[in-house]
Amino acid sequence: IGTLLSVAVAGFIAGPGIGAWLAEIGGIETPYLVIAVLLSVTAVPALVWLRSAPIATSEQMDVGAMFALLSRPRVRLAVACQIAVFFNIGVFDSTADKYLTSLGLSNVGVGWVLVIIAAPLLVLPRIAGRLVDRAPYPGRLLLAATAVLVPVVLTMGVWEALVVFTALAVVETTMESFIFPAAARVVVNETGARESSTGQGLLDVAGQSAGAVAAIVAPTMFDLAGGPLGSFGLSGAVALVFVLYGWILIRHSARPLAIA
Repeated sequence: IGTLLSVAVAGFIAGPGIGAWLAEIGGIETPYLVIAVLLSVTAVPALVWLRSAPIATSEQMDVGAMFALLSRPRVRLAVACQIAVFFNIGVFDSTADKYLTSLGLSNVGVGWVLVIIAAPLLVLPRIAGRLVDRAPYPGRLLLAATAVLVPVVLTMGVWEALVVFTALAVVETTMESFIFPAAARVVVNETGARESSTGQGLLDVAGQSAGAVAAIVAPTMFDLAGGPLGSFGLSGAVALVFVLYGWILIRHSARPLAIA
């Protein structure tokens, strides 16, 4: 699950840059034509894989059952970290292009930077997933990786330089390669197979909602501050709040946030 989400976020980050390249080469319609071809090509193997996939083990659940999982501290920890990371993804997606352009990059240059930043999410998830599976306390690993985002994101807002921004963003996506599988494992450990889809759905709702809110607010904060300090400063502050909340959950947990 973590690998799937990592690859999806990698596409989310690198997609605009690749689209810019394609538009430069063949015009504005080219990215959409390429996407249509890719969807058509992948549809057939996807259907074949789906036919041979095992039947889902989760029982049928309603929306109320999904939010009822929030009564469990370990699920709240995973959700808090998911909100922190996806809020930053929303900030990044809505303001990075404007910021990089202000540093003098062309659309193609922005594309190269975004592809470099997304690379860890394509290379590391399998390795990170193995480490997460072997970790005795995945909740603590999850919180530690999320905590790294706080100084990284704040520095991205304060230190306005292309090389620094790119390097810090690579550190960020490297941490995300661990955060996604760790959050998924913490939730699965808590829900078991019976409620696994419900738990992952809750993670997805929390993350996508945080990203959407950030994408709405971040451009305004960027403009008000006259640069990345406004948007990435907000992202760092939000991450700090949820990291502290996660630390409180671990500190007051009756047992380590590991396998029950």
